[in-house]
Amino acid sequence: MIRPATLLLAAAFALTASGTPLLAASPPAIELDQQVRCTIIFELVAGMQDHHSGGSERFAPMDRPGMKFMSKTIDRLQAERGIPEKKVQDFFMEQVKVIVPPLAAEKDTDAAIDAEMAACLPLLDQVVPDWRKSPAD
Repeated sequence: MIRPATLLLAAAFALTASGTPLLAASPPAIELDQQVRCTIIFELVAGMQDHHSGGSERFAPMDRPGMKFMSKTIDRLQAERGIPEKKVQDFFMEQVKVIVPPLAAEKDTDAAIDAEMAACLPLLDQVVPDWRKSPAD
């Protein structure tokens, strides 16, 4: 009698030999706390861009992609942490109080924001893959 595990291994070898990947490579899961942090960073940069301040033009426009990212973050907060819709704004305001003051206290705030954006842009690519397309596309 052939055991099921033997059949699975044989099928796996056959698929591998045929060039068919066993599992599609998926990006690593994003930590929700990091996604929240990046939401705040994107909104901070979008606000800077709205006010034409701080050399914010060095970044791609963040208003629309930041809002899409925030929407997906809110969905996750509600699903994974059970935060009710009417408490989401309070949650984000508390997080802003934790995240923004240390950035503002940095000697070189531009460098601090650049570092945050460097860490967050790959998450934006993962959560909102089409963010670099113009709205007309």
